Amino acid sequence: MKESIAGGGVFERLADDSFFEEALTVLNDTVAWDVSGHYDPITCIDIDPFVAGRQKGLRPA
Repeated sequence: MKESIAGGGVFERLADDSFFEEALTVLNDTVAWDVSGHYDPITCIDIDPFVAGRQKGLRPA
Protein backbone atom coordinates (compact mmCIF):
# COMPACT_ATOMS: atom_id res chain seq x y z
CA MET A 1 0.00 0.00 0.00
CA LYS A 2 2.84 2.38 0.81
CA GLU A 3 4.13 2.07 -2.75
CA SER A 4 0.72 3.03 -4.17
CA ILE A 5 0.44 6.06 -1.88
CA ALA A 6 3.99 7.20 -2.66
CA GLY A 7 3.25 6.90 -6.39
CA GLY A 8 0.62 9.66 -6.17
CA GLY A 9 -2.45 9.48 -8.34
CA VAL A 10 -5.75 8.44 -6.76
CA PHE A 11 -4.02 7.08 -3.65
CA GLU A 12 -2.13 10.30 -2.86
CA ARG A 13 -4.78 11.59 -0.41
CA LEU A 14 -4.32 8.44 1.69
CA ALA A 15 -0.88 9.69 2.79
CA ASP A 16 -2.72 11.82 5.39
CA ASP A 17 -3.19 9.46 8.36
CA SER A 18 -6.38 11.19 9.54
CA PHE A 19 -7.98 11.01 6.10
CA PHE A 20 -6.84 7.39 5.71
CA GLU A 21 -8.65 6.41 8.92
CA GLU A 22 -11.75 8.58 8.48
CA ALA A 23 -12.41 7.51 4.89
CA LEU A 24 -11.74 3.79 5.47
CA THR A 25 -14.75 1.57 4.77
CA VAL A 26 -15.73 -1.78 3.25
CA LEU A 27 -17.18 -1.89 -0.24
CA ASN A 28 -18.00 -5.06 -2.18
CA ASP A 29 -16.28 -7.17 0.49
CA THR A 30 -12.94 -5.37 0.21
CA VAL A 31 -11.17 -2.42 1.81
CA ALA A 32 -12.05 0.97 0.32
CA TRP A 33 -11.74 4.68 1.04
CA ASP A 34 -14.65 7.06 0.64
CA VAL A 35 -12.89 10.08 -0.88
CA SER A 36 -16.09 12.08 -1.52
CA GLY A 37 -17.60 11.74 1.95
CA HIS A 38 -20.90 10.51 0.46
CA TYR A 39 -20.24 6.75 0.46
CA ASP A 40 -20.79 6.75 -3.29
CA PRO A 41 -19.33 3.52 -4.75
CA ILE A 42 -18.46 5.42 -7.93
CA THR A 43 -16.06 7.77 -6.13
CA CYS A 44 -14.57 5.31 -3.63
CA ILE A 45 -11.04 3.99 -4.04
CA ASP A 46 -10.82 0.26 -3.44
CA ILE A 47 -8.20 -2.47 -3.40
CA ASP A 48 -8.70 -5.54 -5.57
CA PRO A 49 -9.57 -8.32 -3.07
CA PHE A 50 -7.23 -10.74 -4.84
CA VAL A 51 -4.33 -8.30 -4.45
CA ALA A 52 -5.23 -7.65 -0.80
CA GLY A 53 -5.34 -11.40 -0.13
CA ARG A 54 -1.77 -11.83 -1.37
CA GLN A 55 -0.33 -9.20 1.01
CA LYS A 56 1.99 -10.44 3.75
CA GLY A 57 0.66 -10.19 7.28
CA LEU A 58 -3.02 -10.18 6.35
CA ARG A 59 -5.37 -12.90 7.47
CA PRO A 60 -9.05 -13.54 6.81
CA ALA A 61 -11.56 -12.04 9.23
